[in-house]
Amino acid sequence: MIRKINKALVSLILVPALIIPPNVAAEESTFDKITHQAQEIVSKITAPLFGQKDTECLAKNIYYESKNEPEEGKVAVGLVTINRFQDDRYPKTICSVVNHRSVLGEAVVCQFSWTCTKAKNLKPREDDPLWQESLRIAKELAYGGYPEWQKKYANTFHFHAASVNPGWRLKKVARVGGHIFYQ
Repeated sequence: MIRKINKALVSLILVPALIIPPNVAAEESTFDKITHQAQEIVSKITAPLFGQKDTECLAKNIYYESKNEPEEGKVAVGLVTINRFQDDRYPKTICSVVNHRSVLGEAVVCQFSWTCTKAKNLKPREDDPLWQESLRIAKELAYGGYPEWQKKYANTFHFHAASVNPGWRLKKVARVGGHIFYQ
């Protein structure tokens, strides 16, 4: 879907530039300028929010936190991670957000429980369909995908398994599958 949107944007930006006749010297420099400007705009529009390493960290977080959840649950976990990455109160990279630990008294608490297990050092099997789905969702999120869920989960920074009650006094956003999400 993102590729279709990007191709449409390229057409909207580049096609008008192409109708300028490049056969006159003065117009040729105008044509070159417009083409260059259009290419810069397209590259900014189509640039990911973060790089490949962070995309893989996001995919691992989606996979280990929500691989058996519906797509919305996977996307919501990804958006919580991205929301933290974009907030000054949290670390500055997706990988740092995923591996972030807090100290509560004498206890060290992992922000995402799987990072305190052996799974932290494992990469899912490439042929695992759940891993492929997590990777696809992470890539789409890196390019700003899922706008309807981005709006729903804006300012959502926390979630927990529905089977526990941490006693948080936060605004509940949604329950999706086995997780409850909060602002």
